[in-house]
Amino acid sequence: MPRSVCIILTSEAKVILMMRKQNLFKSKKESIVLNLHAERYKNSEANEANTCYLIVLRTQGGNFKLDMTNDYSCYKTWATTINHMLKISSSFAKYELQFY
Repeated sequence: MPRSVCIILTSEAKVILMMRKQNLFKSKKESIVLNLHAERYKNSEANEANTCYLIVLRTQGGNFKLDMTNDYSCYKTWATTINHMLKISSSFAKYELQFY
């Protein structure tokens, strides 16, 4: 079943992964993103030269994989954006902790 995925940076400096099934309005899941790493794999259905990309997000609810198939520009956009959000959230948290 297709899913809609969005990632937001909250005002409390938390990166939230929100998943929603497209045909059910009340089936929304949220998890706090803790870490990000990428994996590459070969797509057996495509040419040998095509490499597919997975963005693996470690969340409080477990690992979540975003499959970017063989679209490198889409992979790069998502990975860069999520990485920047995680850096902003960690630097903001460190800034807040200085005053306590």
